[in-house]
Amino acid sequence: MDVPFRVKVINTGMIHDSAYEGSCRVGKLENLTYEAELHDLKQKFQQITDKISSVNLPGVEFLDPVTMYRYVNAGNPNIETPQEQFELLDKDNHQTDLYVVTFAGLGEQIAEKYKKPVVILSQGDMLGTINKGGWAAKVPAVIRQLGIPGFYVQNWDQLINIIKLFKVQKSVKNTKLLVVTDLSSKRRLGDITTSPADHLSNLKDIYNLDYQLVNNEEFFNKMDEIINDDSYKRNALELTQNLMENAENNNMTKEDIISSVEFYQTAKAMMKQYGCNAFTIDCFELCSTLQPCKRRFTPCLAHALLKDNGIPSACEGDLNCFMAMMLEMYISRKAVYMGNQDIFIDDNILQIHHSVASLNMKGIDNKKTPYDIHSFTNDGFGVTLRHDFSKDINEQVTVARFDPSGIKILVSSGPIVGGGGMKGLACVNHVKIRIPDGESFFDETQNFGNHLAVVFGDYVNEIKKLGRIMNFEMVVV
Repeated sequence: MDVPFRVKVINTGMIHDSAYEGSCRVGKLENLTYEAELHDLKQKFQQITDKISSVNLPGVEFLDPVTMYRYVNAGNPNIETPQEQFELLDKDNHQTDLYVVTFAGLGEQIAEKYKKPVVILSQGDMLGTINKGGWAAKVPAVIRQLGIPGFYVQNWDQLINIIKLFKVQKSVKNTKLLVVTDLSSKRRLGDITTSPADHLSNLKDIYNLDYQLVNNEEFFNKMDEIINDDSYKRNALELTQNLMENAENNNMTKEDIISSVEFYQTAKAMMKQYGCNAFTIDCFELCSTLQPCKRRFTPCLAHALLKDNGIPSACEGDLNCFMAMMLEMYISRKAVYMGNQDIFIDDNILQIHHSVASLNMKGIDNKKTPYDIHSFTNDGFGVTLRHDFSKDINEQVTVARFDPSGIKILVSSGPIVGGGGMKGLACVNHVKIRIPDGESFFDETQNFGNHLAVVFGDYVNEIKKLGRIMNFEMVVV
């Protein structure tokens, strides 16, 4: 989530060798001299430098800005950029993720030379007025024809939003998913895709998402090591006591909470071993191995706590829901809920139920939300953290899921209208959301599948723009 993302802002414009008016140039001649235009460009550079120094974005670094210009020689119709000016970009190009130019004329050249995304930031058109979507819009169209993302923004706020989305793309490319399964080459129960290995290979080709497959034997051998390690024992006890002390209600024993904490510790240890920063594990298939029963755990707590630490973690090995969860987390910096869907068509109500509520669903950098601890099973094991969604009435949320191909995402948003499942067994904790069109959503889910990722906030527009950057299609209901 905090992978470094570096932006190079280029103060750009046109410099004429002499003062004259014409078909694209008007004004007082004293303001059109070479010296006057150069002075204006220097002033804009200082404004940009001041603006950059005031921006604070987690994980985003603004490299030293530079000034470049296109030079107009009177009598010569070829308006060119002196080649030596590109040396100003060459030294930082290896670490630059995104170029921002303040004059459209240079955007295409920079994109074509460096094969990196370019954003045009409006600083006013040639007449000195604010450009609200005019001629500068042609440059992204040209850049996109090169197969390179290009955007035009009207102000710094829009620029910051675009930077955040490009950072999401880089975060995806730096994500490595640990997948625990004994069925890497077979279709799993309830899976809508090919085998995990084939589907992951496809996602890697499309999004550069890396992965590591691990079987149950290796995973639980590691869990045995952790259970017998004194330092892990101390950490497990400390975390367990902290969870119990801060819960509003709890129906579980300390010993049974520790068992689920040990599973969480194992997931983290295996991720560290393989350099992973995302997690998923089978559920139905895991259950049939009897490991959860014998060791008295379920994966629910691990999913919740990993997401609280900014690590996407999806139930049931669901890679399509994982993809949506990952994007929502990287966009919002919030832990994401996921679950099964029930659609009440006539009422336009979508109900999503599981028992993997996190404590940082309002923001990973924010205060943790209240929670109850309740066992997943009747026998008293399997920690679930329950969140009372009925206390979030009218808060806007966004739901999403990728389809089996991995190149199309279903998205909807609406206010929370209810919640429940603070007691009861299994996947009962739920949130009710009013969506625009229950029947259309019901129809579309049959192209996408079951689990949905839920994030607090309306991020439909951000996902739409991210689709233009990452080349996935979007279905909005």
